Amino acid sequence: MVSGSGVTTDLLASFKAEPADVVVVDCLLYRALADSVAAALPAVQLMHTLWSFNRANTRGAVGLVCRIRGVNAGRAIAGAGLTLVTTRPEFDSGNWGPGVEHTGFVWQGEPVAATPRDTPRVLVSFSTTSFPGQLEAMQNTIDGLAELDA
Repeated sequence: MVSGSGVTTDLLASFKAEPADVVVVDCLLYRALADSVAAALPAVQLMHTLWSFNRANTRGAVGLVCRIRGVNAGRAIAGAGLTLVTTRPEFDSGNWGPGVEHTGFVWQGEPVAATPRDTPRVLVSFSTTSFPGQLEAMQNTIDGLAELDA
């Protein structure tokens, strides 16, 4: 999917049928992003992870698979006129360059004041998909938290 042409086909057909002021493309749809920029569509990239992580991804195995399939993932993420990164810049690293804006976290609903608890809670989240070594990373995290009063 990251380098497939199906999303691009649908995107271009939709834009032709109903032109829009902006096309928002998920950061993992490298071909769709590259093709949107090539078609001179007003593309904005929505990056729902760290910019530095996604940039590193384009240089690793994901980038290699994309290149084999004819898409330069690094060039794709650099080609959007604007990239909205939904995290805080303090959590990110690297020189992300012009056109990259850290928006802060995406929050659905109205924020509520935290209620102090005697025993704090810990939320651990890795991803919506699995990755190599994820089970070990989860176990290491659980082991690391085991001694906490949480």
